[in-house]
Amino acid sequence: MPDSSGGDSNAVRSFNEALGGDWSVASRLAAISRSFAIVELTPDGRVIHANAIFLKIMGYTMPDVRNRHHKMFCFPEFAEQAGYHKFWARLLKGEHVDDKQLRRRADGQPVWLQAVYVPVFTAQGKVDRVLKVAVDITTAQLAKFDAENQMAALGRSIATIEFGVDGKILSANDNFLEIFGYASDEIVGEHHSALCDDDYVLSEEYALFWKRLRCGDFHTGVYPRRHRDGARIWLSASYNPITDLTGNVVKVVKFAQNVTEYYERATASVQQIASLMTTQAVIDCDLTGRTMDANAIFLGRTRRRLDEIVGQPVADLFHDAADLLDPRGEVWAQIIGGTAVTYDLAMVYPGEAVLWWRAGFTVIRDGDGDPVKIVVTATDITTERRLANEAMAQNFAMDAAFARAEFGEDGTILAVNDRFLDAIGYTREELVGQHHSLLFDTDEAYGMLLTTIWEPLTRGEPVSTRIRRKRANGEVIWLQVGYSPVRDTTGRLLKVIACGFDITRTMETDAAIADGINEIDRVLRNLQAIRGQGA
Repeated sequence: MPDSSGGDSNAVRSFNEALGGDWSVASRLAAISRSFAIVELTPDGRVIHANAIFLKIMGYTMPDVRNRHHKMFCFPEFAEQAGYHKFWARLLKGEHVDDKQLRRRADGQPVWLQAVYVPVFTAQGKVDRVLKVAVDITTAQLAKFDAENQMAALGRSIATIEFGVDGKILSANDNFLEIFGYASDEIVGEHHSALCDDDYVLSEEYALFWKRLRCGDFHTGVYPRRHRDGARIWLSASYNPITDLTGNVVKVVKFAQNVTEYYERATASVQQIASLMTTQAVIDCDLTGRTMDANAIFLGRTRRRLDEIVGQPVADLFHDAADLLDPRGEVWAQIIGGTAVTYDLAMVYPGEAVLWWRAGFTVIRDGDGDPVKIVVTATDITTERRLANEAMAQNFAMDAAFARAEFGEDGTILAVNDRFLDAIGYTREELVGQHHSLLFDTDEAYGMLLTTIWEPLTRGEPVSTRIRRKRANGEVIWLQVGYSPVRDTTGRLLKVIACGFDITRTMETDAAIADGINEIDRVLRNLQAIRGQGA
């Protein structure tokens, strides 16, 4: 497999510093050997010696590697490439090589090393041996690959664009280009302002927006932007400053989704609500949180009389809100300070179900700007809460409806959920660790799995199909199943996740209908034959 070059690691710098100190060569190498993986090689690439750290990383013992060629640590694809021969040619010329390398352990597993190869010369200036000093960076590389894969997956599902710290566009993915109607060469190199309204670009708010990004501040929200044809677009987006190792912002990555349709619909709803404000429940209270007044809508819905609530703390009108609406608390201070806050609050009445209100708290000021009272506008959201709870319950029910299983690359069953066990009729102990072939009723059915399902999965292709399985009692069960492959950073299949549901009755019904049609067809043919004989 190919190597990829990289800069000096901290370990390599430490090695170079150690060689430049005042110690003797032997002392320095002994110190380095206690911290780094070291292997000595002949000019033709054969192992002279390897320290314990190197052997542990690679999974060998010294007798395993002595006098063996360096290519034993490489994947065959890389060792056969011209690049590998050029690598050794450079060393024989006396050049040191500093690489981030993919190597192969004794068990065949990949390992990533940050390594420096240093030629050691004779007194005549000829390369006598090659000293390799390395550190295991596999964990860091896997984390990097995982992050890159997540970014790639994110890029396939949402719009992504990158900006330099000067606001100029560095790149934009296809999703972003499609939303705005641009081609890549039309937008790369342009400033972010090309996507914004002119008035906003000229505002102090816009200048502050970029100033904060350059300082490393994260931004998220819903933003109005302009399509290539001038149409208004609304994006739900996050702007994420990316820093280098010294903490300096080097670029800004924006993730976005086009929410224009939803935002315009929500805006229309807000306008409708504003026109209906006169029909909302309203409560007035003083700055200490005691109720002063309430409109008829609130009193009628809550079956209260005004004289029952005037003078009471507004917190007492709601269930378990004493701490939240404490006049000495932080929330109340925010309200008086001018921050409008909204909370979903419950009211409990004897003999009646809980009522839920979405209550907004707003301070009212006099002509001098001093706060004089708090107005609470409340909307009855009891039905909304009930529907939300029902929806949540439905989601849980849907989760419980699907059978799920995980298989290793060799077909070993790794995990199953309860729904899968119910469908198949086995216990978890009977399945986990067994080969999935036990779930098929015939060799033919299992052979079909290998050719039509497992082969595409090994190529990284998801598969959705109807499949026949065998229950523990020998009965046949039909499942509609989606198979998804999970691969490691080198593309090797790690496991397969299968999710599905029982369609046995559907298949039986289809079969019964087909049998019925065949029987009708047979009867009609017999009738036609009889009529023919009579004629």
